[in-house]
Amino acid sequence: MIARMRRRLWQVAGAVSVRWKIMGIVIAVVAILGSAVTYQLVMADVQSMRAQIGEKGLAMSKALAARGADLVLTNQRYALYELATEIQQSDRDVRYVYITDPAGKPIVQTFGAGFPRGLLALPTPDPGAPQAVRRLSTEEGVVQDVAVPILGGRGGFAHVGMSEARVQGHVNKDIWTSLAIMAGMVLVGGAGAFGLATVLTRPVGKLVEATEAVGRGEFDTVAPVWATDEIGRLGIAFNAMTSQLRESAETLLERNRHLEALNAVASVTNRSLDVSAVLEAALDEVLEVSAAGAGWILLLSHDAGPPDGPYEFQVVARRGVESGGPPGALLRQPAPCPCSVDAMNPGDPAEVRVGCPLAGQLIPRDAEGSEIVCVPLRSRGVPVGVLNLLYPSPVALSERERRLLLAIGDQVGVAIENARLLAELREKEIVRGQLLQQVIGAQEDERKRIARELHDETGQSLTSVSVMLKSLESMTPPGELRARVSEIRAVAANAVEDLHSLAFELRPSVLDDAGLAPAIERYARDFSERHGIALDVHMSGIHGRLPASVETALYRITQEALTNVARHAHATHASLVIERRNGSVLLLIEDDGRGFTRKPAGGDGREHLGIHGMEERAALVGGTLTIETEDGAGTSVYVDVPAGEEARDP
Repeated sequence: MIARMRRRLWQVAGAVSVRWKIMGIVIAVVAILGSAVTYQLVMADVQSMRAQIGEKGLAMSKALAARGADLVLTNQRYALYELATEIQQSDRDVRYVYITDPAGKPIVQTFGAGFPRGLLALPTPDPGAPQAVRRLSTEEGVVQDVAVPILGGRGGFAHVGMSEARVQGHVNKDIWTSLAIMAGMVLVGGAGAFGLATVLTRPVGKLVEATEAVGRGEFDTVAPVWATDEIGRLGIAFNAMTSQLRESAETLLERNRHLEALNAVASVTNRSLDVSAVLEAALDEVLEVSAAGAGWILLLSHDAGPPDGPYEFQVVARRGVESGGPPGALLRQPAPCPCSVDAMNPGDPAEVRVGCPLAGQLIPRDAEGSEIVCVPLRSRGVPVGVLNLLYPSPVALSERERRLLLAIGDQVGVAIENARLLAELREKEIVRGQLLQQVIGAQEDERKRIARELHDETGQSLTSVSVMLKSLESMTPPGELRARVSEIRAVAANAVEDLHSLAFELRPSVLDDAGLAPAIERYARDFSERHGIALDVHMSGIHGRLPASVETALYRITQEALTNVARHAHATHASLVIERRNGSVLLLIEDDGRGFTRKPAGGDGREHLGIHGMEERAALVGGTLTIETEDGAGTSVYVDVPAGEEARDP
């Protein structure tokens, strides 16, 4: 609760301006000090006047007691009344006078309307005391009742009532006087506080306005400096800070512009892989971020100029420069200008060259005063070309602008080199694919030749041997020799069977004669019988023949995938689906085996060499191969191969 009240108090105090805080503090101090001084003076005056009144009352009471002693003894009440009246009239502060007997009963009194009952209720003073002073509160104000014993109390008591009304009047007068003086002091102090607060807060207010302006980005704002005191030094420090912020903001804006330019150039250079398109777009961006009105890019027609021969350049991009007239003459020079030649020296550091020695001859007369800037294009420090910019007027490039142009030149140079390397890579990839296709074709042809020879020649020979052994067996009498001939004939028959299986594995003749569907169906039956794995085969849309390359690729992929299932999957069931639709053939092979985790590309690839082979075969016929697998969750092989229009059997 207290903490919340304290926070609320600070919130309220914090919302008040400094000027009003200063004025409030000064006025509060003046008011508190004035009130304290006034209170002390008034209290001292009151005490002094009360003491004076008490002394007068005591003197009068003693005089009354002394003069009235004989009159009391002789019971001269009228004389006592006159004496009391005389004493009352002798001083305006005397409110009443009365004399009582020893029992406290009034003998004489000056109350015209009767003796007040309140006085009768007062206790009788002590006769042994020289006097008794009591302050009584009456309707007319405070009264000091001073009682003095007459004849030691045997003759009664003489009472004189001294009114403090005059004291209260003096007190009120003093209070009003003090209040007037204090009000004047508050006014004077408030005026002084207002002036002081104005002197203090006006510079601070100007600093606040300047700070808000700087916060809005107006860094040219200057705070006024009124003096050299602490606030003045604050204004000086603020102006210095603003100047530094302005320089930093300008530097940051310039760097941002440079970064945007580099990012724009990098974006356009990464947007296309065609060298000409890259350079055209890069030149557009360079002209947009610079003040140049025209530009052109020259590329070396070979990696480097000959040691003793001239450099040969090729114009690959130009803007604002027509080849038919000046400054198009720059593009028709038989030899490059000295700036371009100097930029091609790989041993020299990259440098932006301003002012071409041939500019006077090449720039048209109506464009006199123009300037040519030469920016080298390098890739990893190796020159690849030159970027020339034509400025409409003489230009003085700053160091940052030079660094920006060099960075753009390096960016464009790297983009050129990357485009060239990618083009070479694509060309090599095409050649590799062609070579791989020829290798696979030659392999399949060799498999076909070997399978035919095994089937037609070796198979026939073994069959003849088996027939002759059978004849020999029938001619041999029963016995050990005949049993031996029978065993040899069985071995020959098994060899013929193995030879037929080997020939089918190398190149099934059914694939060439009947097509993909019968070949896969036969291979699936043999696979299930050989390995004991249930294999479901589903075919849809395979009505006619597919291109020979597609049939061979799909058959070999199926063969490799099922071989992996038998060797590594530890599966009990597999399925094979082939479907032709929308000009493509889809092949799906799934198993319920243990699955596997493919190693990254940088790992040992021998374990998945068969997978890479399947991917290569699919890619060679324009298809894709996808493998989905997970440890303990089986494996799925998806193959999508374009097959063209469906052909029907004749």
